[in-house]
Amino acid sequence: MLQRIQTIYLLLAAGCMVLASVLPLATFAFNG
Repeated sequence: MLQRIQTIYLLLAAGCMVLASVLPLATFAFNG
């Protein structure tokens, strides 16, 4: 159970990192 929670937490952290790196590029592309 604890391992599953840790896996979900790691996936959320990875998703946040991807969003943080992709969102500025997306906004720059849409604005430009």
